[in-house]
Amino acid sequence: MAHFFIKIIKDFVKFCLTLALWGVVFYSLMMAYSYGGEQHYENNQAIDPRFRVLVHGQGQHIYSMLLHDFQENNANNQLVKYNANASWDGGENWNRLTQISPEVFELHTDLNTAMFSQRYRITPNNQVEPISFREIANPFSVVVLFLLSLPVFGIVLFLLKKGTFRLINMGKP
Repeated sequence: MAHFFIKIIKDFVKFCLTLALWGVVFYSLMMAYSYGGEQHYENNQAIDPRFRVLVHGQGQHIYSMLLHDFQENNANNQLVKYNANASWDGGENWNRLTQISPEVFELHTDLNTAMFSQRYRITPNNQVEPISFREIANPFSVVVLFLLSLPVFGIVLFLLKKGTFRLINMGKP
């Protein structure tokens, strides 16, 4: 009877470790996608049309605005120049602005369909100079990376098992 419970516990631990390994593979693919696609900007370089800045609108309402729209009509909006969290649409969409240095800010934006991170510098004359932009995730990329993680996980698991058995059998004649 004790042998039965030991086998169940052993199988459960093996399952948990296998699931944890798949989680590591999936997370690694997500991070590679997120940081691999980061765009760094130089002067006069084309900016991603999804690049956003955090602004105070009328009535001191804080929200994110496309950089292109802000540059065309910034008379009604002031740039937010401090650490801030803002949400709208009943909390479905949110922004988090972090001040990295006195003039450099990082804005994380979750639009409920995609997540972005953008860094920008605010000049003394209230102009925005984009530094970098990256798409963290969107539903399509998550599905594709999930499907891609399965064969990658299979390969990693195969290599681990093959290497483990080779190490175990090295001492045997």
